[in-house]
Amino acid sequence: MPALGIKFPDTDSLAIEDTLECARAADAAGFESLWMSDYASGDIFAVLSACAVVTERIKLAPGVAIIYNRAPVAMALGAASLDTISKGRALLGLGIGHRSIVEEQFGGFAYERPARRLREYTEITRQLLREGELSYRGEIFTLDYKPWVRFHRPHIPIIHSPFVEASARRAGMLADGTLHTCVTPDRVRANAGWVAEGARAAGRDPAAIELGAYLWTIVAEDAETHERGRHLIKRQLAWYAGELPLYANLLRASGYSDNVDRVAAIWRGGDQAAAVDAVADEIVDQVGLVGDLDHCRARVQAYREAGLHRPVIYPMPFAPSETKQAFLSAVRILEG
Repeated sequence: MPALGIKFPDTDSLAIEDTLECARAADAAGFESLWMSDYASGDIFAVLSACAVVTERIKLAPGVAIIYNRAPVAMALGAASLDTISKGRALLGLGIGHRSIVEEQFGGFAYERPARRLREYTEITRQLLREGELSYRGEIFTLDYKPWVRFHRPHIPIIHSPFVEASARRAGMLADGTLHTCVTPDRVRANAGWVAEGARAAGRDPAAIELGAYLWTIVAEDAETHERGRHLIKRQLAWYAGELPLYANLLRASGYSDNVDRVAAIWRGGDQAAAVDAVADEIVDQVGLVGDLDHCRARVQAYREAGLHRPVIYPMPFAPSETKQAFLSAVRILEG
């Protein structure tokens, strides 16, 4: 099977020993990359560096590091340190996050000019790694920096996580790859076109930009687990519709406006259970991989045929205590 990534679930329930065991299992199975969200998982560069020490081949990636969490030089140095410790296996996923999370949970930062901020973060990281020092004059950041260390590589692939057409085009202009979330195969095809158009507009080769996406995955070998898995994905989608406008708008743009509007209204009205039940089965079928190993593999292939270069398995545990089990079950997708 071509390149396939895997992601740690979004939970802080894993002890570091279990995290490292999961990393070793993914590496041994032959996964191309291992991803971790910049949320509720400890310091992302520290944890991934620990994973680097116990693995040999797998690439290690923040997926994605939120640009409001760190100063741009700190972000660049974190990625460079991970790359050094892993001997050149780092990827750097950068993302704008969500207004509600940034402003309410990350210390009151103002969610201002996210697109411009992402552009300057990308430019700063590239310049610092390529030239070994930094003199940057942007609209948001003005800084000079000369580190006291040498970097392992002059270039670390930078991955953007676009939600809408404009950000997909921008990724084609600036990034080395993309990492989408909650996308249907049809949306993958659309994103591929927009990324390619952005690349050509910037004089870049579209073929050099790798399209990736998280694929929500629940390995379900029996009917009960299958039903629970579909309900879990419905709950995630209802939360997205009711609480996170970027994801809600993505689902609307994917052809589900009526259902998203209905679910969002019910969720905001306070009846979350009814909102979950109102999520259309069609959306679950399109964005989720819920079934036995053969079904999950077939769905991965469907995304590849839609133009996805780097599918990333996103295991979804039913409870925090089941995080390790969900991850190791998903590892089996590549072992077969």
